[in-house]
Amino acid sequence: MTRVAASLSFETCRKIVHRSNRTVRYWSEERSKKRPTIEQALQFDIAYRLAGGEGAPFLDTYMHKLDVAVEAAIACRDALAGDFATFARESGEAIAAGFAVTLSNASERDIIRAVAEVEEAESALAAIRRRLASFARFGAGSNTAPVRGTQ
Repeated sequence: MTRVAASLSFETCRKIVHRSNRTVRYWSEERSKKRPTIEQALQFDIAYRLAGGEGAPFLDTYMHKLDVAVEAAIACRDALAGDFATFARESGEAIAAGFAVTLSNASERDIIRAVAEVEEAESALAAIRRRLASFARFGAGSNTAPVRGTQ
């Protein structure tokens, strides 16, 4: 909003969307949670471009936010794949160590190693469980959103 208003003036922006000067100024404040609607943002971008501005400030912002969100989702999925690979390796090592315990010449050291490998596999599985929870949608209705941050 600040970029558009710097080019057009807050007064012109107010007239474009038929809102008060205070409302339009409020949209430009970082701490404000209120923003113009998509239609209003489009009107601002059009006016900005027609006034000779480069790019489209609201579209540019939206595209940046979209890119960040998509990259975060891809990174989370890649991390989940990595967690599954770790679990596969750790559980394979636990199975091998467990079979070593079944041999007639198994030692105390073999048993300790098997326990350690099983604990590592359990830890890897717990990491998968935590990451999977971040993909779950909680709530009801069409406005539910993925719950993130449990990685």
